[in-house]
Amino acid sequence: MLDKYLDMTIASDSELADLRETERRAAREMKKALRKADPAYQRAFQQCETEISRSEYRCAMKSSTPDMWQACID
Repeated sequence: MLDKYLDMTIASDSELADLRETERRAAREMKKALRKADPAYQRAFQQCETEISRSEYRCAMKSSTPDMWQACID
């Protein structure tokens, strides 16, 4: 679930817009790895496992934007 959110937020990163596809893919993976290494990501991951209901999960996984994703779990 958090991976989907990361993918959506990184995809909208304007820093990646001018890169070629192979560079953009590598930069996305690097940014994703950096965010996953952040302690805040680990805390959020633990919260997802313990506090998110099945319906919130399904809603978040269907979302197409970070704002829609966030609305599902607020």
